[in-house]
Amino acid sequence: MTGNPMFSMKRLTAIIVASFLFTQTANAAFITYTSESAWDTAVGASTTENFNSITVDTPFHTSPVNVGNMTFSGFTPSNPTFNEIATTDPHFGFTTTHVRLATSSVAGDQSRIDFVTGVSAWGGDIANLEPSRASSFTVFDAGDNALGIFNSYTAGTGFHGFELTAGEVASYIVFNSATVDEFFGLDDAKFVTSEAAVSEPGTLLIFGLGLVGLGYARRHKRA
Repeated sequence: MTGNPMFSMKRLTAIIVASFLFTQTANAAFITYTSESAWDTAVGASTTENFNSITVDTPFHTSPVNVGNMTFSGFTPSNPTFNEIATTDPHFGFTTTHVRLATSSVAGDQSRIDFVTGVSAWGGDIANLEPSRASSFTVFDAGDNALGIFNSYTAGTGFHGFELTAGEVASYIVFNSATVDEFFGLDDAKFVTSEAAVSEPGTLLIFGLGLVGLGYARRHKRA
């Protein structure tokens, strides 16, 4: 008994798409780190930005500021000495140029880092985070899809970072707070650049849909 060719094509297409989505979900991995040595071991060779090329206090709440592979931008905080690249700040303990960041619980107020070239891993020394203020770092790809969120940390200064392990590429990081404004510092940011590419599941989807199209064309020609 011969089945309906259109039904068969639709069913095959659905199976291929479902397999693609399942594989993408199964392979996705966002790993966070609070140990710099563990991050180094996991990601391998990386680039470090110490921000020392900036020689005067440079705010990025008025206009974006680019430093190497990172572009900083943000809202104007209640303390205007934040959301800027600063040369000194004994409060944080950083003795060289670093970034002063602010978060806000006000809708629309955010600080962010955009990567010139996407990254598969990023981290840095972060000071003065207070868990009670519920600040979070959300990582996005170029399509504005959230890849993961970092919101577990202890007070004080320490390394905070993430790694993407399934071919995803981070395009930017957004900093915000769920409760009240927070002010913190960042220095010695480290990252691994990664050019966006079609993943293996994506290649499978394209190949599968191509076969579906070819089969449909042949059946249509016979009709």
